[in-house]
Amino acid sequence: MKIAVFGDSITYGVSDEKGGWATRLRLEVEKEDIKASRRVANCVYNCGVRGDTTEDLLMRFDVECSSRVERQDDPIIIFAIGTNDSSTKADGTNAVPLMQYQENLGKLLDKAKTVSDKILFVGLFPVDDTKTLNWKPDRTYNNKSVQEYNVILSNFCKENKLAFVDIFKPFYGKSHEVLLNDGLHPNSKGHQKIYKLVSKALRKNNLLT
Repeated sequence: MKIAVFGDSITYGVSDEKGGWATRLRLEVEKEDIKASRRVANCVYNCGVRGDTTEDLLMRFDVECSSRVERQDDPIIIFAIGTNDSSTKADGTNAVPLMQYQENLGKLLDKAKTVSDKILFVGLFPVDDTKTLNWKPDRTYNNKSVQEYNVILSNFCKENKLAFVDIFKPFYGKSHEVLLNDGLHPNSKGHQKIYKLVSKALRKNNLLT
């Protein structure tokens, strides 16, 4: 089994001493391999890149995916992308307009389908507005936009009958700030909670046994 996880800095594991939720998933899979004494080990590839939007991911997906998995591997493709798309530029517009984000999701899905029938999307994690509204002079983040993009992603998955892990609703407004390191990136506790939800969803949707 091979799993390729594509996303941004949260996928990459920024602010987690254990490497992020995707790395925690890899460790789980490797632990099961060791327990079962498998001669051919399963693989989880973390393809998260800091600062990436769906636009960036579209440009690198084909090369990175083909170098890690093939359809004959019966791989699982996980996407966790959208927080940077939702960010607000100095002129008040989003980094990637909402409708363009939706269109990009469709393009990513089409690409993923060429190598796998097992596809899962992970939603957007809430931010701490008090810290992210001053993130950079030319770039800010706020929960209003994050939630809008998360809804688009959720609806997209429903329309296409795709597995979706919502990590906004379970935490937003429930002291989610304590799960963030710098207002944007989850801390170790936050990553652990995301990992648990993703792992559960993979099994619930029969993508991971």
